[in-house]
Amino acid sequence: MSSMETVRPAALTPHDKDSPRIWIAVVILSACYVFSLIDRLIINLLVDPIKADLGLSDLQIALVQGPAFAVLYATAGAPLGRLADIMSRRGLAAAAIAFWSACTAVTGAAANFLTLAAARVGVGVGEAALTPAAYSLFADGVRRDRLGRAIAIYTAGGALGSGLALLGGGWLYSAFEAAGTTTAPWRLTLLAVGLPGLLLAAAVLLLVKEPPRRDAEARPAVRSVLAWLALHRRFYGWTFAAYAALSTLIYGFMAWTPSYLIRTFEIAPGEAGMRFGTAMLIGGVAGPLFAGWAVDRAASRLGLMAPLRVMAAAFLCAIAAILALPWITGPGSAVVLLGIVGFFATGMLGLPPIALQLATPGLMRGLVSGINLMIGNLIGLSLGPVAVALLSSRLAGGLAPALASVVVASALAGILALLCARAPRPSTETPGPTSVAPVTHEPMQA
Repeated sequence: MSSMETVRPAALTPHDKDSPRIWIAVVILSACYVFSLIDRLIINLLVDPIKADLGLSDLQIALVQGPAFAVLYATAGAPLGRLADIMSRRGLAAAAIAFWSACTAVTGAAANFLTLAAARVGVGVGEAALTPAAYSLFADGVRRDRLGRAIAIYTAGGALGSGLALLGGGWLYSAFEAAGTTTAPWRLTLLAVGLPGLLLAAAVLLLVKEPPRRDAEARPAVRSVLAWLALHRRFYGWTFAAYAALSTLIYGFMAWTPSYLIRTFEIAPGEAGMRFGTAMLIGGVAGPLFAGWAVDRAASRLGLMAPLRVMAAAFLCAIAAILALPWITGPGSAVVLLGIVGFFATGMLGLPPIALQLATPGLMRGLVSGINLMIGNLIGLSLGPVAVALLSSRLAGGLAPALASVVVASALAGILALLCARAPRPSTETPGPTSVAPVTHEPMQA
């Protein structure tokens, strides 16, 4: 049997009101996202002392940095997103924050490769739950014409966390090392960045208010969500593809840019981290905030497609900036250029989620967000860093042309996907068996 579902993507109008205290939730969950990136990236600065202390090989460290975290982080997004559709998003976020923070602290107590890898798996699983829960909560609590800036603030938290991991992690480790503690400084560093997350989890429970779900009253079965995605595949499929292209660009860019600075300009790793961390702290925070503002400004004319049109323009700007990289001759100008690329790249991170939240019925949003993150992270983590490494060994000039090639190719793929995307039609029939009741959204203004 099939049911008729009226599909009118959510309006970008000021007629609905923000839920009480929703902006408190935006700030707190954004702070949680900051710590998630710190906890995720801090281990990259501690490779050498961890190797020396635990007697690990380069391969074992690579497995801890990559697959131990990334595979479950990517694949757990969809099932944990489903949980955001069927339980309290506040409760899910608090539990996830407490879990990954505890795992980060436990990483500092690892005795061998297996316990280190297990702790990193826990960090990945915990972090996978936060973003689907946060996006769904924002979409129900924030006024439609302000959703762009809410998600932009959250996305900027990721860039802030990346910069702080580079800048603050080294300082924290150096401070413990200078103190001459009997416990290894890398262990104390992981403990220090992990434990504050437990306080943030408590803050989520105490201060974040769960907004009522705006749209559907009946909870759709998973097969109904998949049928919805298939029915509107020209929107969801191409939006997922654009996010995957962006993830490929960012993972490749972030993985190899420090090495580019070190090898090209013969500067120390600490200096490279400080320079690139500062660039990402400035460009990476400003980019999402500017993109959110641009979406909210364009929404009255472009409606649901506004985030995707802004994203296409940002891809073009990233291409224009990165093409100059092979001809840069000094570290200062290189850092400025890399900061500009980071501005546009991180600015795009929140744009597909904005479009997905606006187009998707309320009790499907968590699962749809999780699917988007799963596809993007699996493709991005698989292609981005590897593509740069392969090209750097084959292109004259090494990392500079390799980085530029991957950024340009990813951006062009993203632009193609965005040009193919089409907004969901005002009304259609959902094929196949379904347990979801008819869903009605507010009319979208074009």
